[in-house]
Amino acid sequence: MSRLRVSEHAPFFDTQSKNGFFEAGCPVVTPALAMAERKTSKVKRCNNNITKAHLSRFTVHKLTKRTFHFSHFTFHLLIKPSHFLPFQKPAFTMAEVLITLGIIGIVAAMTLPSLIGKYQFKVFEVGLKKQYSLLQNAINLGVNEEGFQYCYVYYPKGSVSYKGEIGDCELLKNYLVSTLKLKSYKTDIKEKYKKRDVVRAEGGNSINWNCSYDWLKDTSDVYAANDGTLFMFNAYTVPALTIIIDVNGQKGPNRWGYDVFFMGLSNHNDYNDPSPKILLTDEFCSIIEKGGRFPRAILRNQEGEGDRKQNW
Repeated sequence: MSRLRVSEHAPFFDTQSKNGFFEAGCPVVTPALAMAERKTSKVKRCNNNITKAHLSRFTVHKLTKRTFHFSHFTFHLLIKPSHFLPFQKPAFTMAEVLITLGIIGIVAAMTLPSLIGKYQFKVFEVGLKKQYSLLQNAINLGVNEEGFQYCYVYYPKGSVSYKGEIGDCELLKNYLVSTLKLKSYKTDIKEKYKKRDVVRAEGGNSINWNCSYDWLKDTSDVYAANDGTLFMFNAYTVPALTIIIDVNGQKGPNRWGYDVFFMGLSNHNDYNDPSPKILLTDEFCSIIEKGGRFPRAILRNQEGEGDRKQNW
């Protein structure tokens, strides 16, 4: 690397010169003039002086050994030749990248199933709440405006066994099908739901194991809504008008307490009241597989299976 000549940088004020424009005894001229005169003996002598001892105390001079010499007002910095190479940004090695990707893959494999399961549960919960609201509104209209008041289950006073009123159940069922614009659906879907004894053996739960879940399911009429939700109505026996709601339809997983829910109509007024308050509940019959949730838990935003002792 060539030396910086006196004329190749802006002049600095030098107290050792008489007029302030001479540096180390050499004239400071314009760059163009310096280029023209650099082969003269005067310029060579001045340039050689810079490499020796005639250095100003206030200027910075660069030598062929790439050492910056500052005046005693600053500090001296030795710069090695390698420091003049272009700056290299730090980067990851291929091994580090592969290790990082491997760790990310392991964490994803551990957490994704849980996240997907929670997301599916949330979808099923939203579906149940939506269909329950539609059904209950239609039931209220049928009972209060159409007069279908004799279709419910209840506990007679002083009795531990429930009874049912089924006189208007078939009429109410037909009214619900018409109001909700449901269409008949193939019955082979019933084969996808587990039987009561299987659910019980696998650690499932029930509000009442004495309910004839299998028979009520197998003898029900199947209907489908426009959004794919399936409804199964049994209006011909006690308990009165049982309704199975499959919020995910044919898609699956078709599991009790996950996307399939068993419910029925019950009377929540004084039984002598001519206009009973009929609610769709899981008070008398409902079944869930292991890990599933009763409708009451979802509709009341309760954790787990919900409070089974609490009445609607």
